[in-house]
Amino acid sequence: EFRQFEPIYGLLVQGVGLFVTVTDTGFVASVTLHELDIEIVYPETMISKEEARAIIKQQPILQLSVAREMGWQYTYKQNYDLFGVNSDGKVRLWSEDEAMQDASYEPLPVVEPIAALEAFIKGGRKGELERFESDEEKLWAFETDDYQHTDGDAFTRACQVVQHLVGDAYENYHFEQFESLRKLLHMDEHAFVTFRFIYIYEGITFDFEAIAISVDTETNQIASIRYPLIPFNKFKTLPKPTVTLEEANAIAAKLIDVELILESSIINSNQRSFVYTMDYPTSPTGAHIQFVDAFTGEIHWIDNRSE
Repeated sequence: EFRQFEPIYGLLVQGVGLFVTVTDTGFVASVTLHELDIEIVYPETMISKEEARAIIKQQPILQLSVAREMGWQYTYKQNYDLFGVNSDGKVRLWSEDEAMQDASYEPLPVVEPIAALEAFIKGGRKGELERFESDEEKLWAFETDDYQHTDGDAFTRACQVVQHLVGDAYENYHFEQFESLRKLLHMDEHAFVTFRFIYIYEGITFDFEAIAISVDTETNQIASIRYPLIPFNKFKTLPKPTVTLEEANAIAAKLIDVELILESSIINSNQRSFVYTMDYPTSPTGAHIQFVDAFTGEIHWIDNRSE
């Protein structure tokens, strides 16, 4: 499948153009023309690409992290709050977006312990509990046609599972709160809700290692659990970085550039506005920085290429 984008004044406009499906033998199987009623919001002022590049180079491009991919060692990963630069020169942060106004990591409440996890998941229902375990994570999924309701609200039950799984590390876990985004995407109208619990250690958020617990909103019963395994005790003895955050940001700043795009609005998908987003034109994978090694300064790039 090949996706083509319609250029407007040299810009790539996502969601507009041709979608062509080609068979293995080279024949065109289908062609779909996407034509949206695009509303472009033209800015009163527009800074140049060079000005936007200079602004983005002065921003905190990276942040301290502990990465599974680096053997649970300190490293510097992308600052995912930094999105780019608006057409007027204002730095664009995700945390300042309308949909993220009330985004936060909330401490978890004190809850009653549970004795047996599998019995708690089943909640008195008949059905099949599937389990999977690897060196990186544990998974549970419960399949049933038994729709028994259970006492207690869904969030409290999910917290009880977290406490049972992580023990003393429970006090370092926080609930990922995105109420405005949930309402915007109508997530509360779904039959199931997924709570994400984030481990935070010395200000480092392990947002890619979240415990995700899916709960039936009608019965408050647990449907599935994904528990990424984190070596909590290892962190107290980790070697400290020899490359400073300032040095790591300087490495990234030498390679970073910007690209002017027309961004879709979360609230109105047909509305487009101009923004300079981050780009790494010399990236060997065509993608962004994944990590900068906190001991050698070596760059590891995100690699989405298929084998």
